[in-house]
Amino acid sequence: MTKKDRYQVAAIAGGVGLLACLEAFEITDFGDLSANTPRWILALVGMMFIALCPMVLIPMSPAVNHFFASMIIASMGVIFGWISVFGEASGFSGGGAVVAELTGFPLQRIIFGFGALFCFAGAAVAFVCFVRAVR
Repeated sequence: MTKKDRYQVAAIAGGVGLLACLEAFEITDFGDLSANTPRWILALVGMMFIALCPMVLIPMSPAVNHFFASMIIASMGVIFGWISVFGEASGFSGGGAVVAELTGFPLQRIIFGFGALFCFAGAAVAFVCFVRAVR
């Protein structure tokens, strides 16, 4: 990836992240969130895109990349966990009626819950790599 490409990717990611954060803090009004979705979820998504900028602009620093990767992956885990616990069941689609009858939970909640756990595990691994790179 050339230097120009890195700047373009960082500008796009930063722009998307900034727009998401502006929308989350109600500075802009591009659309409506789901009735049940808190604005901090959108702010977290915006911060994930903004965190991509230093990763793209400083590609030779493993410590920086591991740190921001751990933050991005942990943020994904928080979002997946929120969807698993608080997401509207009417927004879930697909099969899984058998699992829902057996467990009392829609299959989608279980999948998002496991996704959150895997993200937290991945974030922990990335953070350990960051600590090792700093040493």
